[in-house]
Order: sequence, then structure tokens, then C-alpha cells
Amino acid sequence: MKPALLLYCQHSVGLGHLMRSYALSAALAERFRVVLLCGGAVPAGIRPPAGVRVVALPPLGIGAGGRFVSHDPRYTLEAAWAARHARILATFRALRPAAVVVELFPFGRAKFARELVPLLEAARSAGALTACSVRDILVSRRADQQEHDDRAARYADALLDAVLVHSDPSFARLEETFAPRRPLRVPVHYTGFVVREPLSLMQGPALRSRVDGTAVRVATDADLDAANALCQRIHGHTRAGELRVALGQGTASVVERDGRLTGYTTGIGFFGHAVGETMQDVEALIGAADAFAGPGFLVPTRDAPLMRWCLQSGLRVVQPMTLMTMGPYTEPRGAFLPSILY
Repeated sequence: MKPALLLYCQHSVGLGHLMRSYALSAALAERFRVVLLCGGAVPAGIRPPAGVRVVALPPLGIGAGGRFVSHDPRYTLEAAWAARHARILATFRALRPAAVVVELFPFGRAKFARELVPLLEAARSAGALTACSVRDILVSRRADQQEHDDRAARYADALLDAVLVHSDPSFARLEETFAPRRPLRVPVHYTGFVVREPLSLMQGPALRSRVDGTAVRVATDADLDAANALCQRIHGHTRAGELRVALGQGTASVVERDGRLTGYTTGIGFFGHAVGETMQDVEALIGAADAFAGPGFLVPTRDAPLMRWCLQSGLRVVQPMTLMTMGPYTEPRGAFLPSILY
């Protein structure tokens, strides 16, 4: 029988963390019996990899007002914490894994230390290997960044046997965005990644243009089902969590043709994404934007007609970028704008 491996994932906004954990699970399942502790709401239509068992924790995430909330109406926030803590340790004891892998902590997910530290301590006591799975570039703009990095290094050295960085060291190294005063003692391993899509970061003045035959308006809760169904058709999954947050923030828009929803965006900008049945739907959403949030919005460079339209409309390429993934990837079946989140 294969040895068991327990993998922990917490996704609060978007699906990037979950999809990365699914990709890791699929690869690890070749050698381990993988059980995935999933701390966010599991979206409909996205199945876990074959042979991977998912243990759903009471989902926690970011609410419409930017506050930390329970996404299960049966639990208050504190009750959800208590139930998660009990379920995590019960799963660990029943599985008796040879390895425990946590996503991002202690380099991020500091609010989840209350459930992850006990798990990692239990794993160490039982002799299981412990590791952290971490993305290539960490957030490094906190007011208390030095204290954060020092605290994370202490946790990592005390609780982990290895740090797995999903990057190529020739592209981005952990120490470029993580700088504790005392260097990490725990070994750091780089796993590499796969380039999927060249991107162009676009910026410029608001276009305030219209596309014939389309109408763009502010999105409402009544648009959720149609927007999620469209995203499902184009990407093979929904991004319902991000869309709900954008609705709460008032940044989401939809485009209609003949009274039918044919595209939507959570905001034309660095952290917003868009999908459309056609390029004209995405053009309409871009043209209706009051401004392009952050450093700009991302356009797939291979979409030559959309790139040409943006440039002819007076926008400029600020920076070339790349969409990179690990594991399975579904080619989009329609027009889209990715976000820095995914």
C-alpha cells in the first residue's frame, strides 16, 4: 500500500491556491494516498484529481466587506474555527500520514496559525515529514514586514523539514521577497513551473467607447448564475468567489447582446478578470471601464485581434508578463482577460 500524505489548502478569494493544490495532489497521488484538507468553499464543477480524497473544512474566507467570515451559515466564525481544528487533528490521527504538506504557511496564512501549528507539531511528534508548498513571489509590502519574515523563519525552522518553492531559481528566488534577519536553516527546494500564456500588461486613459450591439451595465446578484455558467464554458470552472467579492465592492460589470449576458468582468485591472463569448464582448467591457485599476490589465498576447484593438484605441503595453501554472491546465474556449490572481 502507498504511504499516506496529508495536504492542507486554504483558498479565500479566487481559485489559484486550490488549483495549485489540485495539481500537486495529482502529481503526489502517483506515490502517495493523498488526502486534501480543503479550507475554502469547493466550487461546483471542479472535481479533485482521481484518487485524491477531499476532506472539507467549514469554509472561511473574505466577505463582501473585506472581513474574515464563515461561509457556512451553520457556523459562527469562532464555531467554524473550533470545528476545523477538531476535524484537522481527527483526520491526521485517522490517516497517520508519512508526510504533511501545508500550503503557504508560515510565509503567509498567518491567521491560520491557530490550526496549522498544532497540526505540524502533531506531525513532527509522530515522525511524519513536514513541508510547506509556497508560490514563487511572496507578498512583501507589510508595514511590519521584517517582524513577519523573522516570525515566519522561526516557525519554518521549528516545524518544517523542507520548503517547496514553485519557481525556477533562475527566474525568482525565495530570498528576493523573503528576508529574515537570520537565514532559513530548513532546506529550500525549487520545483519549477510551466509557461502557459504570454501576456501584455496594458494601461492608458479610459476609452469611454461602445461596441455596436452591446450594452454594458453594473452587475447584480441576479447575474451570478449566468456569469458563472459562462465562465464554466470558457475556463472549465467558475470563479464565483471572486465574482461575489466584486459584486460586494461594486466593481463587477456585465455585457449583454439582445438582452442576454455574453460577458462579465470583476473589474478591468490587475486584480480583475473578464470572460466573453466573443472578442467584441471583452472590448465592450474594456471600453466601458472608468479606469484601469493598478498598473493595468492583462491581455493574452496571442490574441492578436484584441491586442491590435487595444493598441489602435490608444492603450500601450507597459510590461510583458507570463501566465504560468503547475499541473493540468484547460485552454480557454472563448475571449478572456486573466488577472494576477489567475
